[in-house]
Amino acid sequence: MVQPKPERKPACGGLNQKSCWNINPARWCDTGLKYVGTGKPGDGRCVKPQPKPERKPACGGLNQKSCWNVNPAKWCNTGLKYFGTGKPGDGRCIKPGSDPTPDCGGENQKSCWNPNPRHWCDDGMSYSPGVLPNQGTCYRKLSKAEYKAAAKRMYETVKALGVENPAFRLRTCLLVPGNLSQLKNAMKERSENGINRILSICGVSPQALKFYGERVLGAPPRTLEIGLSGGVMAGAGIEGSISYAIPLVPRPDGRFFLTNGLGGGAGLAGGVDVTVGLTVEEMPIEDYVSEKGRSINFSGKALAGGGVSIDFPERDITPHGFTISGGVGAGAEYGTVIFTRDQYLKNW
Repeated sequence: MVQPKPERKPACGGLNQKSCWNINPARWCDTGLKYVGTGKPGDGRCVKPQPKPERKPACGGLNQKSCWNVNPAKWCNTGLKYFGTGKPGDGRCIKPGSDPTPDCGGENQKSCWNPNPRHWCDDGMSYSPGVLPNQGTCYRKLSKAEYKAAAKRMYETVKALGVENPAFRLRTCLLVPGNLSQLKNAMKERSENGINRILSICGVSPQALKFYGERVLGAPPRTLEIGLSGGVMAGAGIEGSISYAIPLVPRPDGRFFLTNGLGGGAGLAGGVDVTVGLTVEEMPIEDYVSEKGRSINFSGKALAGGGVSIDFPERDITPHGFTISGGVGAGAEYGTVIFTRDQYLKNW
């Protein structure tokens, strides 16, 4: 007797086949295949799982790493700014105007470490000193307008006080040929007694100069500077001007220095001019000192034809001195002046 063939069940669970019916979802498809369907056993089909696409790290967004692109405009998303070493795929994207390094690079902060010198200090800051990253200090760049405004206020004070004051009186006195000759001799001989004698002849005391300077500067000046500029140079044979710094104390002892710049003694190049300056800086005691600064010069008929130079220390908007001289220009004229003062002992 022929036995009936067993009923052949439809194939299931294989590649592209219908899933098998099983209470265990792991057995709906053969090993290595993935079920795709309604979520019911015996329904859907079994397919080969596709590899997941590799997810690229996000880039170009706010505070994200920059994207790699040959076009720098595409390193960061629209509206963001690149900050870093200057290489695509490096650095990060920040908001324009934001501070990417709050702990360095700001005003009076330490400079930042970065292989790109443009990022040692924040925008609008200047780096000093040296050529190494994170070894200097960042300073705010002061504008010409700021210097002019600060100098103008002091100049107006000088004009308001007029020429009847110890500083103008001393300069006028020293322009008298006989007194000028004594000044040259005193400077040639490095004679402190000679300088004291000239102050006495001109009827000007250190205390009177100190009082007048305080009214102009807002702080007591510490040093009087008498300068000669022009072709004589007090016999020193040096280009520029030679000045004598005198501390504003009773019976002062002075010190010579050379000045390269309008702010501390340069005057008429074609002849000899006597300048008188007052500064809040103390007279240096070292044999050699180099100072840098800026100066704004005014000349006006209201000052009897004389000129006034308002002096600023480097990277500071607060004036630290002023110098009265011959005419130095028409109106207010800004000058970036480097004061290089070579200070010498009195036996120089």
